Amino acid sequence: MKSKGEKIMNKVLKSVLTATMVLGMALSACSPVLISSSTAASSGSGKVFRVAMEGESNYPDAAIASDAITGSVTSLTAVTLYRLTSSGEMEPAAADSYDVSEDGLTYTFHLKKGLKWSDGSDLTAKDFEYGVKRSLGLSVADAGFNIYISGYLKNGDKYNESNAVSDMTDLGVEATDDNTLVFTLQKPCDYFPCLTSLGVYSPAKEGVYTEHDYKWADDVDAPVSGPYKLKSIDRSTEVVLVKNDNFYNADKVTTDEIDYKVITDTSAQLMAYQNGEVDFAKSLDTSVIKQYEGQDDLVMPGGVLNYYVELNTDDGTTCEALKDKDVRKALSEAVNRKEMCAALDAGDLYVPLYGFVPKGLPGSAEGSDFREEGGDLITEDLDDAKKIMESKGYTESNPLELEYYYNDTTVHSTVAQVLQQQLAKINVKVTLKSGEIRTFFDDRTSGNFQAARNAYSADYMDVSNYMNLWIYNTQSTKVTSDEHYDELVNKAETTTDHDERYKLLHEAESYFIKDMNYNIPLFQYGSFYLLKPGITGIEFTPQGSADLTYVKLS
Repeated sequence: MKSKGEKIMNKVLKSVLTATMVLGMALSACSPVLISSSTAASSGSGKVFRVAMEGESNYPDAAIASDAITGSVTSLTAVTLYRLTSSGEMEPAAADSYDVSEDGLTYTFHLKKGLKWSDGSDLTAKDFEYGVKRSLGLSVADAGFNIYISGYLKNGDKYNESNAVSDMTDLGVEATDDNTLVFTLQKPCDYFPCLTSLGVYSPAKEGVYTEHDYKWADDVDAPVSGPYKLKSIDRSTEVVLVKNDNFYNADKVTTDEIDYKVITDTSAQLMAYQNGEVDFAKSLDTSVIKQYEGQDDLVMPGGVLNYYVELNTDDGTTCEALKDKDVRKALSEAVNRKEMCAALDAGDLYVPLYGFVPKGLPGSAEGSDFREEGGDLITEDLDDAKKIMESKGYTESNPLELEYYYNDTTVHSTVAQVLQQQLAKINVKVTLKSGEIRTFFDDRTSGNFQAARNAYSADYMDVSNYMNLWIYNTQSTKVTSDEHYDELVNKAETTTDHDERYKLLHEAESYFIKDMNYNIPLFQYGSFYLLKPGITGIEFTPQGSADLTYVKLS
């Protein structure tokens, strides 16, 4: 029998799949891809699944895997308590079940019996306790997701990167025995089990997983907990994983090896796929959609992803004008989103977005769509935008100079060029700067930009995930705190009245868009991949990610 918390959580998640069509693709299409027969890739060691990786991985340490590239690797090497499935529900992973106290502050997780590390040693609740504490104690710049610990667990906000695991004696996580893990929260949270699917909640083995150093993760002999373990790693060329026979569900893992081949260029990825060098291509030019239309190779799951221009308003920004909310408003008003989506020329893949939260997330206790409930919040008004800029002293002969930073792909380049053209109409001279994806990620994380492309897919399937971004000044955002906004979001986080919670979140989003203008939402989009026909078992989540745990080669 499911607990009250499980029922509420799954109701929320199921609503994602019954929401309005996202990007012309139903979220119900997120079920496992089942395509007709083909020949499986193989090698002397068995069945091998070859994946094109769009950039270099960071250290494959689940606690610091805050980008999609590294996360795709660590999702296979680190087990979590729960996992998000293609059906949109949370299902037990290392845990069998959990209980919730009446006040909603205590979650007790019951682990599967007989869990093992890849070296055959016992994996216990104590390893999960240590892992959570280690994640919280790591550098915020590296472990960006540790905000899902500090902002939720009792006394979590007391600790930061200066605290060692041994110091966190009163943190709200405790292994009461080998198979029982108890979390004590700061406030009730219906979706807390969703957070336990994140890498920062994965286990760590004391003495192996160092507290402030990630080099251990490159050691092929280091024990891991996921369905696969590291065989070899060369960041610039290839990461190779092999099946972990000590994984709790190893009998259902049928692929012996997963090879991530670093191919940063989209054209090169397509060529590698067409030449049979990879079985799965994840970073492709949108022209592929038309090229493979109607063919089994093309996989287009839905997703709750938004694409936006991040404006750096943090102290030390080299563009002081961005600290002026009127200027930020003008920049947003000047963008013609329909024109931009048309320039991307990918049919319904890209849809204009007039709020920050995309379609596909629940907006009430009954599960209605949040974006539809909130309506269009963004106004496009070129004349007003120009008046604002002129009132600030920016003219054709004295334009605002703004640098826009992006990693160089066809999509990002097209967006950059359209932005440059559209903002020129309001006396903004945009200089375009492109970089290699890893360098770009590092610069954006460190705040080394004025305006930069960004995109966000929910870490967990709740609207609060999008709203909380603008409270924390982290790797994901470089913003100046706003007391009123923080108050609205925090009230939403603490109320136990679901209707009141969504009302506050709608109010927070409206205030964010109309009064704060910390970013410029552009469009919503889904994912598309090329996958060799006959390969099954990949689960595409509503977040747009691909879970390769149970990939099956024919």
